Amino acid sequence: MFDRLLQWDRDTFIYLNALGIDDYDVLWTTITHFTTWIPLFLLMIALFFIKFERKQAFQMVLTVLALALFVAILTSVSKEVVQRLRPNNNEALNGLIRILQRPTDFSFFSGHASSSFSITVLVVLFLF
Repeated sequence: MFDRLLQWDRDTFIYLNALGIDDYDVLWTTITHFTTWIPLFLLMIALFFIKFERKQAFQMVLTVLALALFVAILTSVSKEVVQRLRPNNNEALNGLIRILQRPTDFSFFSGHASSSFSITVLVVLFLF
């Protein structure tokens, strides 16, 4: 059963990876960099200060930063405990997949997804 699940995971990854379009590679590598999102972070901070009193806005910004730190620590610890290799580090897959970057750290679970989702949910809860 577990072997079948691993095979399904591998096949699904190869299929999704093959859907990539070379013309979009620059876009995807750009939006994964932290610096790309600095204007959005500044906008969120500005919205806090526009909508709330200064002290409350400052507390919200600190809460968002604390959440980001917590999620980063949780992600790092989880990756070290699970130690799932990234697909580009799997020799059996290297000839079958498109590789844009070659990170060497572990991949489970996604730091991008966990941090962006948690921060977005908190900001939406604060603003609405």
